[in-house]
Amino acid sequence: RTILEQLKESQWLLILNFLIMMIIFIVLVGLILYLLILKRITFFAIKAQIIRKSNDISMRMPVTGHDELDELATAINELLHELHNTQDRLMHDALYDSLTGLGNRTLLMDRIRYAQAVQCRDPSKKFAIFLMDLDDFKNINDLYGHPAGDYIIRRIANRIKAGIRETDTAVRFGGDEFIIIQTDLKNSSECEIFAQRLLTSIQLPIVWQEKPLQVSVSIGIFFNNSLKTNQNPEDFIRDADIAMYKSKQEGKNSYSVFHINLREKITSR
Repeated sequence: RTILEQLKESQWLLILNFLIMMIIFIVLVGLILYLLILKRITFFAIKAQIIRKSNDISMRMPVTGHDELDELATAINELLHELHNTQDRLMHDALYDSLTGLGNRTLLMDRIRYAQAVQCRDPSKKFAIFLMDLDDFKNINDLYGHPAGDYIIRRIANRIKAGIRETDTAVRFGGDEFIIIQTDLKNSSECEIFAQRLLTSIQLPIVWQEKPLQVSVSIGIFFNNSLKTNQNPEDFIRDADIAMYKSKQEGKNSYSVFHINLREKITSR
């Protein structure tokens, strides 16, 4: 072969070798990138499985840079944040009254069961239930309308919240009924002192459209001395309601402590 032919053949071999090396380089780089991306995607998938199984949407995906996967992780974290906020709102709505911010019946039953369990473990930590019904509240709605009634309910709720301890629970039980659960009590005299403070606080005038309105409340108190574990929260509330009814009969704006004779009087009618 001539020298020219040999040179041409060498050039083609060089070009072929170069192309082979480039292909190998591209394949290796692609494989490395694939493994790195696949590793992160696999990590994200494992993290997502952990969140799903633990039901803990407060967990977050790691963000280590500014590439596309980090943008995906950021988007997922924002979604988890929104889900967490939605969950908190739903939980709050399930346990609290929308008008007053006090607890509702669901929270009430849970707290009574908890107070009962605590007293069963430690008999010295007694609990009491205060059932309050606003006196002649229908007259306010009839005379001034429901906006005034709602305003009064909110103001009364604020006074109740301001007058209880951190360990107490206050709930709106119905339209114009409230319940307070007090725990870690020694005797019923503590309940009576607290009830008198409630009466004094609630009957202070409330101004509605420059008109001072006065509201009073009748209170029924159930003080739990029993260690029975088969009593339902509804039984305690019923007994507090019986005591409240006695306060109504005795002229309202007062409190009564439940005793077994009151129940017998009701059932004998």
